[in-house]
Amino acid sequence: MEGFNRKAFDEMVGKAQEEALKDNAKLDSANALIKEIKGEKEIAESKEQFETWQTIESGGKSKDELIKELEEKGRLIGADANHLLKSEDFKTSESREHIDLVRPTVKDLGFDNGATTEEIYARADELGLDLCEAEDAPNLRVQYDGTEGMAIAMKQITGSGGFPSVFYLSSDDDDLWLGTNGARPGIRWNADNRFVFRRRK
Repeated sequence: MEGFNRKAFDEMVGKAQEEALKDNAKLDSANALIKEIKGEKEIAESKEQFETWQTIESGGKSKDELIKELEEKGRLIGADANHLLKSEDFKTSESREHIDLVRPTVKDLGFDNGATTEEIYARADELGLDLCEAEDAPNLRVQYDGTEGMAIAMKQITGSGGFPSVFYLSSDDDDLWLGTNGARPGIRWNADNRFVFRRRK
């Protein structure tokens, strides 16, 4: 082919590739910014959507002190809840703090047809909610006199039956219970089930 300049052609292709890479980098940067803005928007909306339900004190007490408080308050402790309280995986913190709790339903988190434990936790994290510490459960049961049932969103602890469990607050006639509920990552919860999370600071 007459007049074909291989060097000029290669330079032209090289420049075109460089420009394409720059455009891709700009696109990636723009997409990352959009994702960040959407994430911040979702967190801001979640703070408006999920108002603080309860503010409690948690931390600064040993396992034995927590169990004693529950008993003195007249709260009943289920057999599996007692197992969780005495588990090596049940940790207590040295300092006491005030924490804000929210209590959305599974549907509030965007799952009209229910969801698995794993899906619920992942969605809550996206919305700026944190898992509770295990010690939040007995502290909440001592400080809260409500009778409605609710699961404590927390890192699961192996129950007496060998399955991952979380604490569950419930009632029976005039008694207030600290119990548990199975919470394997793939177990499905109904859309109307309530979970207690910490509001992210």
